[in-house]
Amino acid sequence: MNSGKEINEEAQLWVAFKKGDQKAYERIYSAYYPILYNYGYKYIRNTHLVTDLIHDLFLKLWTSRERLSDPASIKNYLFKSFRGHLFNHSKASKNIFVGDGNQLNDFNIELNDSPESNFIADEQMTGLRKKIGQALQKLTDRQREVIYLRYYEEFSYPEIAEIMGLTLKGTYKLMGRAIETLRSQESIGNIILFLITQKHFYKNHLKDHHRLENVDHQKSA
Repeated sequence: MNSGKEINEEAQLWVAFKKGDQKAYERIYSAYYPILYNYGYKYIRNTHLVTDLIHDLFLKLWTSRERLSDPASIKNYLFKSFRGHLFNHSKASKNIFVGDGNQLNDFNIELNDSPESNFIADEQMTGLRKKIGQALQKLTDRQREVIYLRYYEEFSYPEIAEIMGLTLKGTYKLMGRAIETLRSQESIGNIILFLITQKHFYKNHLKDHHRLENVDHQKSA
């Protein structure tokens, strides 16, 4: 979670961007291009296309900047906007299959060719990487996406709900089903450990685990 100072600086940066400050635009672009690319590449395994779509999104934001709202989080706003942009492109081009509702298919968290693979590149970790990959493939696209947004990008549940166009309750249920599926593969510990080590999300994991235990307890009560 951002501190009050960081939130204030971010708000000032966004205001400057809306006023047409080129440097503010470049700062936002430079800061968020890498993570938007990584997110988009999980959907579309095409480097040039993902890059073009990010450029297109920022161009649209720049040309309509004066009419934009003031988001609580620039990162959350950009992820939501980019996800919608990906979906609109898929509908227009028919090159990407569209699943139920507004969900794009083939959201992949692949370890072999992603930046995250560096962490488990040595031979001793090859087996773990294989198990993680196999377990993640047991999840649906939306389940993989909610895992990614929560543990890779450290979004809160309300933020994930906004990005994915879900209710908050629906977001909790989606994560709960993902966790249960991973538990059934007996790989949840290894997977969460990998994600936590990558992004230092130990506190978030403990909170999620405690929250899910409370949900399970309420169901059994």
